[in-house]
Amino acid sequence: GPGSGKGTQCARLAQKFGLAHLSTGDLLRSELQRGTALGTQCGELMREGRNVPKEVVLLMLRDAVLRRQQDAAAGVCPGYLIDGFPRARDQALAFERAVGPARAVLFFHCPLDTLEARLLDRGKSSGRADDNLDSIRKRFRTFEEESLPVLDLFEAAGAPAVIKVSSISAVDDVYADVEKRLMDAGIVAAVPAVAVAPQALPFDRSRIVFVLGGPGSGKGTQCDRIVENLHYSHLSTGDLLRDEVKKGSELGKELEDIMKEGKMDVTLRLLVSAMEQQRGKAPGYLIDGFPRTMEQAAEFERCIGRCSFVLFFDAPNDVLTARLLKRGETSGRADDNLESIRKRLETFAEASLPVVTHFERDGRVRRIRADGDVASITEATLRCFE
Repeated sequence: GPGSGKGTQCARLAQKFGLAHLSTGDLLRSELQRGTALGTQCGELMREGRNVPKEVVLLMLRDAVLRRQQDAAAGVCPGYLIDGFPRARDQALAFERAVGPARAVLFFHCPLDTLEARLLDRGKSSGRADDNLDSIRKRFRTFEEESLPVLDLFEAAGAPAVIKVSSISAVDDVYADVEKRLMDAGIVAAVPAVAVAPQALPFDRSRIVFVLGGPGSGKGTQCDRIVENLHYSHLSTGDLLRDEVKKGSELGKELEDIMKEGKMDVTLRLLVSAMEQQRGKAPGYLIDGFPRTMEQAAEFERCIGRCSFVLFFDAPNDVLTARLLKRGETSGRADDNLESIRKRLETFAEASLPVVTHFERDGRVRRIRADGDVASITEATLRCFE
């Protein structure tokens, strides 16, 4: 639970055994301190004592693991201590699907009154927004309702091993107990580093541009201009999905049932097939409206190829809303009404803006102000390819 001292113990284990210590809380607070859009969103959730969406946490963890591997002086890190994760059953299951099973779960237990006293004392000097009595009690409730069932999940499955350690005692005593329990279970040991060659991806050498923007941002129009001027291959995931349904193929029939669910494997299959058909015919690929979530971004770069950069068309919500309402007067689209527009903008902010923030962290976003006239936006867009 919060205040159990798990961070302190993880730091000592990491130092002793050369493990990577990844704290989900620290990763989230780092985003908050940097003032990113993702950080602002996460900050509100943290102040309310609520869990951050699992897609956000999973991609942050994946990025941290990759950075650790890239920065390692020799070989692969012998292991990872993932501190403060999973916080809920769905996070545990998603992690196992996306990354793999854990070797062990280390659980520090302590009475709630002791935890509360520790956090209030820490709040006097930590400067953390969530170290106040109201937030602390909300975090306790969230922990009991969402995180304790994770232990039940693993214990019922019988794997990974669940190691429970009392954290009431002094820090040194708790550490001695932890180290002994992990050694006895064969979880920590001197592991020789083994270099692993990265696997070649099918489109690693290709110029791939993700094109993102809220509904009404004009990204489709600008993709047409890029094709006209630079002869890129324009692939819209929405069009690919709809075309497959129209064909009446076996995959199309399957898609009719699952399009609303946005299943990742189907979208990737369609993208790879379309990219393969265009291989060698264009200087690069414009992938329009993808990735819509951080999970999709991670899966694409893991299985297909590295994105060269993200072209992000940025405009205020009031501008986007006005454009879509105007379009709705003639488009006949069922989703060009005020209620649907608001929902689509909320979905974009919650699911897709974190993708932009992710790529901004390593300088792979080219942001275009999309609230001007089409000609000036086109001029700015084409400059991004110089």
